[in-house]
Amino acid sequence: MAEDPVLHVPKRKRIPWIITSYATLFIIAGFLCSFAMLLILSRSILESHLFKSGNDLLISLNGNIAKMTSSLVMLIIANILGLFYTFLAEKFNKWEMHRTQAEFEDALAAKIFIFQFFNFFSGHVYLAFFKGRFVGYPGHYTTFQGYRMEECPPGGCMIDLTQSVFVFLFAQMILGNLKELFLTKVMTWWHKRTVVKLHKERVLEQWEMDYGLLQWNGLLYEYLEIVIQFCFLTMFSVAFPPAPLLIMINNWIEIRLDAKKFLFYYQRPIPERVKDNGIFLTILTWIVHIAVLFHAALIAFSSDFLPRLIYYFTATDSNSSYLEFILAYSPQKYVNETGTPCR
Repeated sequence: MAEDPVLHVPKRKRIPWIITSYATLFIIAGFLCSFAMLLILSRSILESHLFKSGNDLLISLNGNIAKMTSSLVMLIIANILGLFYTFLAEKFNKWEMHRTQAEFEDALAAKIFIFQFFNFFSGHVYLAFFKGRFVGYPGHYTTFQGYRMEECPPGGCMIDLTQSVFVFLFAQMILGNLKELFLTKVMTWWHKRTVVKLHKERVLEQWEMDYGLLQWNGLLYEYLEIVIQFCFLTMFSVAFPPAPLLIMINNWIEIRLDAKKFLFYYQRPIPERVKDNGIFLTILTWIVHIAVLFHAALIAFSSDFLPRLIYYFTATDSNSSYLEFILAYSPQKYVNETGTPCR
């Protein structure tokens, strides 16, 4: 009796494609991180030009204007690049030739999530852990295109991270809801127009009109949107405590938008039986583990909680202030060159 033919590509033959796919993915993610850092570093140039503008209002608000502008530009670029990354992830996923539809969807979700994670959070990670670390010291300041690197305010870089997360999260929620409402409406109108044009000679029945609605493509992108929100919620709630409230209000609004979308703009979905929500439970579990370490690192390296705690228990001179306690001394080489110690 003849054996059933193998109707899929064996895994050993797919391994080179999988390795190439993920290697390319992480290389692009590395370039994305570098691009996000360059975009944030360009704030120094914008602040300098605003300071030289001669306008008293711009001079007084140059820091806030530069931060808000860079956050909005980073958000717009992240959304544009997100479309390109989604297209790229789908191409890579087809190259890997997965055996089942479940494997295909899990691999696609993992790729898009990795892209989106670096896309949305690389700039915030820079603000949290790297900004102000490479400033230099008097006489040997680090420069970027002739401009000094950004320094953290006296209270630390946490306030910059808070502003960036607020602008990014709030603007992304508004942009996402507007996109779901108006873009879906325009796409449905165009699809219906095409169907009606093909049947001008008679009045269409309701079921024929329903054929002009958009086809439902599954819950993959709905899940990804929730997962990105969960990342903001778990990783940056220390920097921006109102984030859970904003996300809850956004989800209340989105429930109504999704209900309208299902009723008026999409064909009735075909029910499918699934065992679980696929790879998303694994992704959420890893996010929780990363968030614990991320919060600990934020408290340890980006806030002044630990220095103040050490000052509280070790300061013996009642006349010394906390600011004097945290000031560092200039390197001995600088003292030898100038003959003046600096703090």
